[in-house]
Amino acid sequence: MRIPGAAYLLSLLSVAPTQAAESAHYRIEHQGASAAAGGKAQGGSYQNVGTAGETGGISQTGSYLSKGGFAGQIYRDVSIGISSPGTVLSEGTIHQFHAWLVCDDSSRLPLDASSVQWQATSGPVSISPGGVLSTFTVYSDQAAVVSARQGERQDTIQIIVRNASSDDYGFYAADGIDDLWQVQYFGENNPDAGPDRDPFGSGHSNYFKFIAGLDPLDPMSRFTIKTAYDAAQGRMRLDIGPCFESRNYQIMASEDLKIWQPVSLQTLPAEANEKAFVDFQSTRRKRYYRVEISIR
Repeated sequence: MRIPGAAYLLSLLSVAPTQAAESAHYRIEHQGASAAAGGKAQGGSYQNVGTAGETGGISQTGSYLSKGGFAGQIYRDVSIGISSPGTVLSEGTIHQFHAWLVCDDSSRLPLDASSVQWQATSGPVSISPGGVLSTFTVYSDQAAVVSARQGERQDTIQIIVRNASSDDYGFYAADGIDDLWQVQYFGENNPDAGPDRDPFGSGHSNYFKFIAGLDPLDPMSRFTIKTAYDAAQGRMRLDIGPCFESRNYQIMASEDLKIWQPVSLQTLPAEANEKAFVDFQSTRRKRYYRVEISIR
């Protein structure tokens, strides 16, 4: 049974054959007016999904977003985010921070850094109104927090300021002693932490105490060399200490205090935190010793 007007209805919906627009890297399929599902075009890192009869589709690659079939690129911003060159930044360096507008479809739109209110919330850093962050010199790795605000939206990020040099901090810079050691014992910018100082009268300078692993606040913390001559065997015994696994000890000997040479020693049992040796080259009483200490 034929339905009157059917042929007329079909003639209204008929379309011309679709044609493709293409180049070496891109191809776009043009859909007819009756297309319901749409089509997909892609090339390299870009992809587009378009529809004519349905609501549309969303395609995204990297920072690019296409919403095929929509009258406009519809989105609603919901928050902001911060991007930094890294989460660990060396002391005494400068870095540009950026902010993003995060949308409800997970897409991101870049914001002008100067349109954001930047703040160094904590830690050894400062940040300019344009998002340029400067890290301060530190004596150990330290955490810092930076925040960005635009209107009611805010985001924070934590970074670590890395201690790139052990001897560059403020008053203690370039004095031969690790800054962390000086801060731990004397606090920041204390003249008593100077390498030549001996504030508690132990007889050793701070520099020697640092190298030897001694406590600079304890006047009884001293490094000693004890010698005992065995007349029967004609040999010298040496006891040195305190000694630590993190240090190297080289014993030198001299007959005239002018020429010093390393000594071949035999290790003996010793008290805790000490080392004991016998010098088999010591055939005379007149022999001088010194100990060279270095940090491993």
